[in-house]
Amino acid sequence: LEQCRRKTDTIARLGGDEFAVIATNLKSPFDAEHLARRIVNSIAAPFQLSDNEVHTATSIGISFYPQDEGGPDELLRNADVALYRAKADGGSVYRIYDAEIDCEVQARQRSECELRKAIENREFQLAYQPQFDIPSGRMIGAEALLRWNHPERGIVSPGEFIEVAEATRLIIPISEWVLREACTFNKRLQDSGIADIVISVNISPLHFRQQGLYQAVKNAIDDTGLDAAFLELEITESMAMAHRGNVIDLLSSLKQLGVGLAIDDFGTGFSSLSRLKDFPVDRLKVDQSFVADLDSDPDHQAICAAIIRLGGSLGLKVIAEGVEEQAHLETLAALNCDQAQGYLYAKPLFEKDFIEFVRGAGSRRVYPQAVNGEAAETAPYSMAG
Repeated sequence: LEQCRRKTDTIARLGGDEFAVIATNLKSPFDAEHLARRIVNSIAAPFQLSDNEVHTATSIGISFYPQDEGGPDELLRNADVALYRAKADGGSVYRIYDAEIDCEVQARQRSECELRKAIENREFQLAYQPQFDIPSGRMIGAEALLRWNHPERGIVSPGEFIEVAEATRLIIPISEWVLREACTFNKRLQDSGIADIVISVNISPLHFRQQGLYQAVKNAIDDTGLDAAFLELEITESMAMAHRGNVIDLLSSLKQLGVGLAIDDFGTGFSSLSRLKDFPVDRLKVDQSFVADLDSDPDHQAICAAIIRLGGSLGLKVIAEGVEEQAHLETLAALNCDQAQGYLYAKPLFEKDFIEFVRGAGSRRVYPQAVNGEAAETAPYSMAG
């Protein structure tokens, strides 16, 4: 900071890792932006600490006087609001305070406060979407999907709060709860003789990068008594391909616990297919964006076919997400896809409805009508839940 400041600037430490730079005699706001860029770039430069190369980053919030009305406290508060936005945008950037950012940050802070209360008050629930073997129509597993039972807004889907949870690191305790809850429920299904199925749990990018993931998975298995073979962890393709060496080591450690591993949203990450063979995974999940227009977009059908062939050649099961129409199922069956999940079979179901669905699953199997000219048996089907 000292190297970046001008002679007329004042630098003060506010506490912890936060500093304030009071820049005076600026000719225009662009001068403040230029100073902010210099600071960001300077701190981003790697440096040596003992024998290690260390990388760090900074986020900057900017407010102006007299454009941003108020005294010193208000000016500092506005800069802090802009700083919060810079951090939320991923860091290593600067943001300039304005009224729109103020509204966004206040809404985000309210969401963060509500999320903390949700964790304390146990407002989260899991819904389970069944997964099926395509040729037999037999139920083989389920994916655990997080829902927030908000006291005022009702059931809230992850798309409305996961971004805030990631940015505030609250996703870590939430993910650990999901792991334990899914294992507890699956163990209860087995002990009561209802089903012996694999339940899949999505791992967040932030949790995946933390050293505590292995221990969190092990604790969930050990504490619930669930056989690890009945738990599957899903990571996205982009997560798998980042920092490959570390990822392979972590996946190998998790694999040694006995859990299954799947790559979610496969086909969307532009990964090198030659690297896939290095990962100790069991399943590929075809992203639902390819399945949605499977019968109308030749390119998407070609991508699905390629993923299915790739999985088969590597000895991996392939499951298609977002199967909503019988036509989707027919095409996937013709392409020799192994498994499927989607609204054609069942929507995500909370525990009670899921148990009822499982108990009646044998009477509502969904089959492809005909594959390679061979007629397949069909059975009545009704949506549960």
